[in-house]
Amino acid sequence: MNKVLSFDYQSTLAQQFTANNYGLISLAFDVIRTDSLPEPGTIFHPRDPLTFCGTDYCQYVFHDTSTISADSGVNPIAVYTSRTIKSSTICSTWAVTKGGNGTENTITVATETGDFDVYIPVQGGPGQTTFMTNTLLNCGPGCSTIAAFEASALSPWFYRCNITVSPVAGATLPEHQASADLLSLASAGIALQGYATSNLANNTAFQYQMYPAESVYGFPWNGDKESMALMMSRFSTGVVAMAALYNDGIIVEGNAPMAGSSLNVTHWNYVYLIFILTAGLQLALSLAISLIAHLVVVPPDSITASMQVLRQMSAQESGVSNEHNSKEPAQHTMWIFKATPVSEDGVYDLYMEEAYFEIK
Repeated sequence: MNKVLSFDYQSTLAQQFTANNYGLISLAFDVIRTDSLPEPGTIFHPRDPLTFCGTDYCQYVFHDTSTISADSGVNPIAVYTSRTIKSSTICSTWAVTKGGNGTENTITVATETGDFDVYIPVQGGPGQTTFMTNTLLNCGPGCSTIAAFEASALSPWFYRCNITVSPVAGATLPEHQASADLLSLASAGIALQGYATSNLANNTAFQYQMYPAESVYGFPWNGDKESMALMMSRFSTGVVAMAALYNDGIIVEGNAPMAGSSLNVTHWNYVYLIFILTAGLQLALSLAISLIAHLVVVPPDSITASMQVLRQMSAQESGVSNEHNSKEPAQHTMWIFKATPVSEDGVYDLYMEEAYFEIK
């Protein structure tokens, strides 16, 4: 509440004044339908809507914030949870037959069972809607009764509505619950004044607020009780949303939301092309290497040629050893280098001769 008030945060009048202001501040955030409700774990951005409305109710989805990211003070990570709170409103409406232009302190309302008079605390003239409530009366837990006078020179209407803000759905810890005071303040918030009532009367239980027809909450519905009910539900949900968003948070045990990353491939054709080109290049490179290997020529006097001779000799020795079984005498192979003269001019024939020796 210290974002709305400069002091005296805890008094009843302070809470009532803040509740009404929270509902007005919630107009800064978008409202979308409940079929766009975010999945639990979805990252919450400050520009996202806070209120989700169906045909006859509105609800708010609570967020969890990582304490590590909150302490850093830069882009805290907040995600939607499975915890929600819902506000629903039921209205009755009747035409005003006398004093409907907003200039009299009493209006006459026509019902099926007869007419009755209603006291109007302030005369604001036509083109405005006055919401009234008695904070000493309630219609159940989290429920408030609101009367609304839609002043008009042509089509004035009177509404009587019961607004109920339900407990938090999906709460698993005591800290997840909303207090009974918050539920009552939210349900009556559209009509609450708080401090202003003490300046006009000694009775602070009867409170009212007046909104011009040009505003969202003062728009004339001309007897459309469903639209009036949904608008009241939006206000009360906005009170809870602002309280959850701007009040000081508390730390509870659990899994903290962490930033992750995901790969989203939007052009699979490019991926397939990369795979095909990679495989094709590898095949072409293999064929080129094989072709080059077959074109290599070994010179007769090179080290490679000598190694080929030694390889042949080793292969023969291994073959001889394998031909003899364990019953025959073992043989040993020896290669002897010989030089045989072929002419009187000192020309020799150099060669290697294989000799076999039995091992005793």
